[in-house]
This record gives sequence, C-alpha cells and structure tokens, in this order.
Amino acid sequence: MVSLCYFCLSRSGVGGPVPPACLPGDVYGRGPPHCLARRLAFDYFDTPNKKTMDNFIRFWTSHVSHLSDTALAFVRAYSKVFVYPAGMYLARAGDYWPYWNFVAEGAVMALRYEEDGSVVVPWLVTAGSYFTGTVHAFTERRGEVFIQALDDTRVVQLPNHRLQEAQQLYHAFSELINILKQRRLEQDGLLDRVFRQTEGEVRFTIFFDTYPRLAPQLPMQQVCAILQISSSTYQRAKQQYYRKR
Repeated sequence: MVSLCYFCLSRSGVGGPVPPACLPGDVYGRGPPHCLARRLAFDYFDTPNKKTMDNFIRFWTSHVSHLSDTALAFVRAYSKVFVYPAGMYLARAGDYWPYWNFVAEGAVMALRYEEDGSVVVPWLVTAGSYFTGTVHAFTERRGEVFIQALDDTRVVQLPNHRLQEAQQLYHAFSELINILKQRRLEQDGLLDRVFRQTEGEVRFTIFFDTYPRLAPQLPMQQVCAILQISSSTYQRAKQQYYRKR
C-alpha cells in the first residue's frame, strides 16, 4: 500500500515522527517564514499516488537491469508517497528530518536566510532528482536550510536508515543511487551557472532558460528573492526576455 500525506494544521505541535511544515506565505526574502503548524501523515490508498510509486519503479527499472523482486518489495514496503502543495515549507533550518526524497513531480528548493534578510539558494531540484532532509543521507547532521516546494510536488520518501539498508542489501538500489547522484550534480551545475552571473538581467534570462516550465509560474517576489534582483530589474528583464522570443 502506498501512503499519502495530508496536511492537518494544528497549534498543538503534535505530529509524531513526521517533519514539521510551515504555512505558505506571500512575503519572500525577508527572513525565515513564521511556522504555525506541524503536519500529520495518514496512510491512505490513492490511485494517483500508486501511479507515482509505479512511475518511480519504472524509472528505476529503465536505468538499472537485473532488478530483483526482493529489492522492489523492500522499497515498496518502506517508502511513502508525499504530496506537497506549491509554497509549502517541508522543513525548517535545524529540524531533524532524516529522509531521502525522490522528486517524482514538481520542484523543491533549499533556502538559507542570512542575517541581513537576504536569501541564498544552495540547491533546487526538479522531477527525476532527489534531496535529503539532513546534510546527506549518511549523516545525522541537520540541514541549516528551509526546504520549500516551488510547485505542486510529489515525492517518494525513504527514511535515511532504510536507504542505507537498501544500498547494502541490493546492488540494483546502489546503482540507482549512483545514477541519481550524477543527475543531482548536473542539476546543481545548472543552478550554479545561474548564480555565476553578476548581472541581474542575465541571471533572470538563464534562470528562465534553465527552468522553462517552473520559472514563469513563480511569483515575482519569489523570483526576485531567489535571484537577488529588484522588482524593476525583474520587469525589465521579463520584457526583454519575451520580446526576443
């Protein structure tokens, strides 16, 4: 059975082992969001989420040969599908969230808020890549970043210790992780190319070229915060960008 996460907002802070979440806000780049709630997860059989799991398995089998039934059964038994609406904060800086997440649909980014209120984006991943709630999947070190869904997002999630166990037990899963690490390096390289640009308008152009489906959906304030540009630079760059296309 595949599990679906629904979000129940509560001021009591209950929620057991599942990670905290923050209510989405409409102000970006002015420091950490004010967290009001924790989310509760409920096991729930749902056709779209079963499809998400099936798509993950197809991705795995298309990249790795000789996949055993026991490896498939292990992943199906210990993984869950979670659904995050656009704007939802999955975790706060310093939260203990020891989970590995394969992005099946959507996009997720990390945000680090500096003392001056500016925002640094260490990583941004889209469908077919992964992220972790700790510094990496083989450490207990907590990530000092906020993790936010940029788009309506579905992830296949495994606890870190189960991922480690799967890698030790099943060569096919270890191969999958190596493939995904390479894809993640490629995605990190794309984002790094955006931030290597010193001119704000150039950052805008490369950002929209790199993320052609995602970038136009984001609110202006959020793009400005990510790219560290003013609203006037955003408007000017946007006009020039679409005029040339």
